[in-house]
Amino acid sequence: MTALPSLTIGIISCNRLHFLRALIESLRLSLGGVPAQWVVVDNASVEEGLQDYLRGLDFIDELVLQPERKPTTEFVTAQNILVERATGEYLLALTDDIQFIRTDAWLPETLKIAAAHPQIGSIVLDGQRRKRLARIFPGGWRGLVQPPRTFRLAGQATRLFSLAGHSHGITPSAANGITRLSVWKQLGPFAATRAGFSTQDTSGGAETLMLENYDRSGLKLERCLLDIPASLTLYTNPHGTQARIRGNKRYGLYQPPSAGLYFKPLTEEEIAGWRGRKRPVSLEEVARPQGFALPLDAEGNLVKHSIVENEFEWVHPSVAGQEF
Repeated sequence: MTALPSLTIGIISCNRLHFLRALIESLRLSLGGVPAQWVVVDNASVEEGLQDYLRGLDFIDELVLQPERKPTTEFVTAQNILVERATGEYLLALTDDIQFIRTDAWLPETLKIAAAHPQIGSIVLDGQRRKRLARIFPGGWRGLVQPPRTFRLAGQATRLFSLAGHSHGITPSAANGITRLSVWKQLGPFAATRAGFSTQDTSGGAETLMLENYDRSGLKLERCLLDIPASLTLYTNPHGTQARIRGNKRYGLYQPPSAGLYFKPLTEEEIAGWRGRKRPVSLEEVARPQGFALPLDAEGNLVKHSIVENEFEWVHPSVAGQEF
């Protein structure tokens, strides 16, 4: 029997309290009894109540409240803090714009599979769009051109689908996936390679640099997808964005969930019905939005746009008009 490896949960937060609360509350429901070290880095949020909420969570082991905003470097700084403070064998690094949707044993089973197969790199937890999955696994559900490589353990239901040949073995941002901590320590630290940031990219080239580090490292890892997604990005805006923070601006629709969580958790019956599929289940299939409509096109595919430039709000009245 493969032992359960230790886990660190690392969260990067900035001025999205409604999203952050949904992330943390849904994740606690989704742990499946897995003990974890919690590390949270907040990038100097000024949104009313956000830092008080974090201070009130007694299960957080390491809470880092940054004293000031530094949009050009704050994300990579927070990434490095998560890696430095983590004590688990695996790091589950998260941004504050996702929600977990599963309450079954997916997490302990996933950790055991990863421990049993050292060639597994990053494990992506988020639901992927139907269009992307069709490109990676072509040929329809029953007649794939080439059967995908999967990882599983005897007696467990969870399967991991390898993306070997379709992507690098790691998620270059480290976000929203599970990766051995030793991998990030070998490839890091995260670092911006250019000054400034755009509305589409706040990493300052850090992801490109991380992929270059991976290519030079000689590591031969396989990035994987869960057979059934464990989390979903909060695309609550009709244009398909997730209230992105850029400087002191928050782009897209931002509001609290109408029923505690933005997405209804999957039932055991729903999960059982998707077992054994020949490629991962898509985001569009698992999403059960509550109080809002998932932005879909006429064919039922998720609409995804980064930012509409003139649709934003200031994160707090105290910073209105203050540009970075």
